[in-house]
Amino acid sequence: MKRRWIVLLAAIIASVQLAGCVQSQPQQSEWVVLPDLSNMNETEIVNYLADLPLKYEIDYVDTQNKLYDNQFIMYDSHSIGDIVSNDETIQIVLYPPYVSETTVTLPNLSGLTKTKAIEFLNDNGYLYVVRYLATNLLEEDGLFSSYQEGLFAGDLFDNSSAFEVYFYQYIPSELVYYQIEDLPYDGPYLDESFFQLDALNPRGGAFGVSLDYCTDGDTARFIYPVEIYNAINSTAKSTRFLNIDTEETYSGGEEEWGKPASVYTCQLLQSASSIALQTDPGDGLLDTHGRLLAWVWVQFDPNDPYQLLNYMVVRQGLAQVKYEFGAGLDLAYDGLSYNNWMHVAEDQAIAEERAQWGPYLDYYWNYETNSPYWERWNGE
Repeated sequence: MKRRWIVLLAAIIASVQLAGCVQSQPQQSEWVVLPDLSNMNETEIVNYLADLPLKYEIDYVDTQNKLYDNQFIMYDSHSIGDIVSNDETIQIVLYPPYVSETTVTLPNLSGLTKTKAIEFLNDNGYLYVVRYLATNLLEEDGLFSSYQEGLFAGDLFDNSSAFEVYFYQYIPSELVYYQIEDLPYDGPYLDESFFQLDALNPRGGAFGVSLDYCTDGDTARFIYPVEIYNAINSTAKSTRFLNIDTEETYSGGEEEWGKPASVYTCQLLQSASSIALQTDPGDGLLDTHGRLLAWVWVQFDPNDPYQLLNYMVVRQGLAQVKYEFGAGLDLAYDGLSYNNWMHVAEDQAIAEERAQWGPYLDYYWNYETNSPYWERWNGE
């Protein structure tokens, strides 16, 4: 009998100890203190609340706020520091993601070639800058690579400024730099009757100038007749060449193929025995920067006719035909308008794979850093 009481007593003690253990286990609180979410955006809020036993929904006000883009405003029906049940769903009010009139969604360009991607971007009004990434895989050459660091397809971007678009560029094991060739001239010549026409009104007349200094592949400053000089609004008093666009060389905005174009244009201008500019009746006298717009004619021998420098730079594969805006449509040589001649030059350069249209490298460009090869760029 005594043994039986001992066993019963042991069982009672074990039961009490077990109950004590169960009661000592931590219980999830039924209440939550609403935290201060000030200055947090939606992503930060979601991450912050992930460890709290809080049920919530996110609502947005109707008004956008660029300064507080997608940030916390308040709790609806509650305040910061309130103690609420974890069974209650709390409404968190935010400003919506800011979308300006110039905000765009970055498109998915995966698998597109440079030509197709640029055609799409141009057709849809995107503002962008083309950049390149070196690849040793020939099959990747010319394909879309990525946007600038931190941007991805589907992201919202304020397109009041340009975004960078990267394409792969195949770099062969042996570097083959493009060498400027002394091509036989096959473009238009200047009809000297244009010297008899007015260059300012209605435009289309030609006049002689001398080179002051070279700027880049599509811009230079000349010493002009007084009436022309006075009509130019830009501080630099420079001339922008019609129908062509070369890559940039200005400090901080240097681009591949900009330096070869600049060198080639300057060589042509410096070696010319005579230079003439011709304005165009189909375009304005000045561009938006106040620079003179002109066709640039060079004569290398006084006994030879003037040759069109605009044509020569495009023909060498160092410029693209752009900014047409009606220029060259009302001026012609040998049955073709000046504008038609420019497209002939570009088509031939592409067919012959010259400079930027071919499998060549820019001697002045460092493909490992995707920036100028400064010793060559600066002529050191």
